[in-house]
Amino acid sequence: MTNSRFKLMQVNSIICELVGLLCFFNCLTYVNCFGWTNWNHNLLQSVSDCPTFDGNRTGICVSSAAECRNRGGRRLGSCYSNQGGINNQNYQYGGQSSYGPLFGGPGLGIAVGVCCSIQVSCGETIRFNGTYFRNPGAPAPFSDSRACSVTVARSQPNICQLRLDFLKFDLDRPRTGVCENDRFVVSGQAANSIIPAICGYNTGQHMYLDLDPSNLGPITLNVITIGNRPRLFDIRVTYISCASPHRAPANCLQYQNNLIGQIKSFNFEEFQVGAGTGYLSGLDYAICFKKPPGYCSVTYTVPRQLFADIGQSIIHQTTQPQTNYQVNPGQYFNIIGMVGNDQAGAGHYDCPQDYLQLANIPLCGSRLNSQLIPPTPNPTTNAEVVDNSTGPIVARFVSNFNEVGRGFLLDYRFNPCMVAG
Repeated sequence: MTNSRFKLMQVNSIICELVGLLCFFNCLTYVNCFGWTNWNHNLLQSVSDCPTFDGNRTGICVSSAAECRNRGGRRLGSCYSNQGGINNQNYQYGGQSSYGPLFGGPGLGIAVGVCCSIQVSCGETIRFNGTYFRNPGAPAPFSDSRACSVTVARSQPNICQLRLDFLKFDLDRPRTGVCENDRFVVSGQAANSIIPAICGYNTGQHMYLDLDPSNLGPITLNVITIGNRPRLFDIRVTYISCASPHRAPANCLQYQNNLIGQIKSFNFEEFQVGAGTGYLSGLDYAICFKKPPGYCSVTYTVPRQLFADIGQSIIHQTTQPQTNYQVNPGQYFNIIGMVGNDQAGAGHYDCPQDYLQLANIPLCGSRLNSQLIPPTPNPTTNAEVVDNSTGPIVARFVSNFNEVGRGFLLDYRFNPCMVAG
């Protein structure tokens, strides 16, 4: 957004706070002045997450700047909705819209509230949806040894899950898969919701926590650090109601609900290799997928790399056939198994302890390929893995407490159903 647009919205906010007559504007403290209380309330309910002026952080829509302050937050923009109730979470600032006092310009709709960003740090309590748990001194890193914990309050019995999004997560790296110094630990979730302790680099990852609706006890998020090194974490906490369409299936640590995306192991650093990299040991968790209507299977591939003419820049392709591209062995798939360094492993004989299970087949080695045809040698090339299960689509990752590999970073895409006619 240009400076002039940003200043215009700031002026709009100040006017709204000072002059109750201008209830058209962004604050809804005065929505009664034209008798539009219900009208504006309905519009406000049609908006959920809202973009802010603070990078990729989002806020929640509340009725006024005063309500945002009462929640311990700060205003970082406005909420917009059209009368059709389009969610504005996909809107990105910086386009060609001209910001007016009531309408946000083409594509924005009507200003119906303020975008409120709430953040907490060590020793504080999370009480509101969309709150950020950030490291001391954020956005700068911190480097001391300490236990930094926050409590996630539960006041409503209809909350069945929490989603944790790691916008930033950079702690001390594991030693042979073990978090010896730093670690992130969760407590208070449902008994069957196993949340592993994690460390290392996990920016962009997420977790789902199952909650027991009959137990309104608090959840505790703990970041424990030992030693002197820079660390960063910025974790968004989202409450998910029992009836929400965004609720993940039970016992799924991660949940993918897009047609196209990526999955990767914890502590996978795409452009780093060596000590401290590699997946964590002692894991056994499920990555679940939401199967969209009209789609019957999912295809997994290693990311395609096409080296451009300019330097060594990499262009990732996700929709073209998997041919004529270069991927080094173990670059995007490397899980310890009973196979050679440049081979794919499949089945429990090749992958007895560490594996990524796709389409109900345990996979390991340094190539992604489930097409083993005994007695021919194990494949030395990558190949697509297709899961056409009629039931839920689930990827399961298991690791023991011995040697660890680099991990996995895979593209996935859902495929439309083929109907015979």
